[in-house]
Amino acid sequence: MYRHIFGKLTLIIVFIPILHIVGFYYARFHPSFFRPGGLNRNLAAGADYSYTDYLERIFLNGDFGHVGGADMADLVSKPFFNSLFLIILAILFTAIGGVLLGFLAVSPREMHIRPLGLLLTSAGASIPGFLLGGVVIAIIVYQTLYGGLKQTWLPMSGCGQQYPLPFSSCGFDKHLILPLTVLAVRPMLHVARVTAGLLESELHKNYIRTARSKGARWIRIYWTHAMRNILAPIIILLGQSLRFIVGGLLIAELMFFWPGIGRFFVYAIVANENLRGQFRFFAHPELIATLAVLMGAIILVADLIASLAAHLADPRLREHL
Repeated sequence: MYRHIFGKLTLIIVFIPILHIVGFYYARFHPSFFRPGGLNRNLAAGADYSYTDYLERIFLNGDFGHVGGADMADLVSKPFFNSLFLIILAILFTAIGGVLLGFLAVSPREMHIRPLGLLLTSAGASIPGFLLGGVVIAIIVYQTLYGGLKQTWLPMSGCGQQYPLPFSSCGFDKHLILPLTVLAVRPMLHVARVTAGLLESELHKNYIRTARSKGARWIRIYWTHAMRNILAPIIILLGQSLRFIVGGLLIAELMFFWPGIGRFFVYAIVANENLRGQFRFFAHPELIATLAVLMGAIILVADLIASLAAHLADPRLREHL
């Protein structure tokens, strides 16, 4: 167990500085800087400072940089927590909904996956998040324009403050529904499909037959016997699903104008002079380096947590450590 923790921590320690360096130099040498007559405005005032100078400011002065006169920590903290809450809610929906749908997809009588359950989970797990989001937006817009609705069913942009979330500029309200749908549906159905397959295989093992012959109730067989043995691969799968969720964060936040770190990251990479409000973020080396570290840390830490949880859940994995 300790060797496994050490390996994961080493991976984090190695990759976080790499992400920081790559983000910084990507911004410094972005191809769009070489347009005719172009000048990177974010480097104009201090084009000669190096990555070493930047590190000295961080470690000696605690200065992580400024963007447009705003302190870096203040600038990224609220978008980070906005995205973090969205990710946490998405992984909770993925875990709970995926496992429940996976169990419902298996018939307790035949001990096989139901055809309808197989069709829904396979098809749903193949739908890209951006396509699902586009379909949802198209339906809402159509109903609003041609269905006589005075307003959309659900808010299609921004976030609300009805029930404020801690450290965040957003609240826990119906603004969350559409971004969560785009983020969670695909990984949830993928988890459901894998859970159903694992459960179907587990139900044909001898110890399940023995439990059934003794008259054990199905709910006990499912949750006490089968679930315990398939829990570890499901937890590992949830860790993998978190990567899809973080990757889909960029699309979901752009589609629904969610003020999170993914949307912020896109502005820092692709904004140009035509987007005056966001151009101060475009290709800012310190900003892109910071955002790259934050997004990478979410994925690496989630992988560590999922791996540790899997080893704690399955004694057979602990025996090999």
